[in-house]
Amino acid sequence: MINYTLAQVMTFLAVAETKSFRLAAERLRVSPPAVSQRIRELEDRLGVRLFHRTTRSVVPTAEGERLGAAALQALDQLHDVALALRDEAALRHGRFVVATLPSMAATILPLAMADFRAGHPGVSIGMIDAHEGRALDAVAHGEAAFGLLARAPPAHQDLLFTPLFRDDSVAVMAVGHPLAGRRKLDLRELVDQALLVPAVGTSVRAMVDGAFARCGLSFVPAYEAMNLTTLLALAETGFGVTFVPRIFAIRLDLSRLKMVPLVGRPMHRDIGIVTPRGRSLSPSAAAFRDFLGRRFARPGRHRAPVPADIQAM
Repeated sequence: MINYTLAQVMTFLAVAETKSFRLAAERLRVSPPAVSQRIRELEDRLGVRLFHRTTRSVVPTAEGERLGAAALQALDQLHDVALALRDEAALRHGRFVVATLPSMAATILPLAMADFRAGHPGVSIGMIDAHEGRALDAVAHGEAAFGLLARAPPAHQDLLFTPLFRDDSVAVMAVGHPLAGRRKLDLRELVDQALLVPAVGTSVRAMVDGAFARCGLSFVPAYEAMNLTTLLALAETGFGVTFVPRIFAIRLDLSRLKMVPLVGRPMHRDIGIVTPRGRSLSPSAAAFRDFLGRRFARPGRHRAPVPADIQAM
């Protein structure tokens, strides 16, 4: 690789345009000997003469003409990139991807994205809506800038988790279910019910399993499904009781389904920002991460950001 500096190239272009070492020195605000030295060093590194020198003029050689054309093109590209980077730093432009869980992709994240873009219309935000393992992999491998996710498992030592709020779950059943009239339910009362639970590998399933285990209980699922909407459809048609994160409650049809809080709120997960260790975020991604922090991690907020009528249940 040929070792030359930007200062040498800029000095060469100044001499080629002014056709004078003295005028080039005045433009660059350096001494004429400094100009001569830079040109000499550049010629030595390239192994060719770049100028025809006479007592009256300095004219680029054929090799100098070729270098000048290439240098001007490269500087134009460099200038365009510098302008683009400055625009991105000012949040006039930018694009990044956020990984998240289905329960948040269907509720709080689109609203946050819309509010952020209202202030920064030139920024484009992509979304990866996936189960926990897929979403964490997207962050770890750089497919997503960061994630709005549940706490990363200990196995993901390459990821950092910053908590924002706690999302607890409620029991959900058809309005005609025998337990629909209850104000609260204990997990012990649900062990013998037909339970509709998320598939293994999802963050909500981990929350369900953890809650029963902490109470010294076990259960056999009546149905398992990857999507919460599938479980809600089964509950609505009378197949049993399911568990839904409170954050997802705004999506429920309360004319057909009944939510019942769990005693002691034993079923919960911490939601926060997941970022990769040792990898910096772009200006727009960092700004959106901070925006989410201000939006959700408010003083005293320890529960999911849901409407007051639902949160009070």
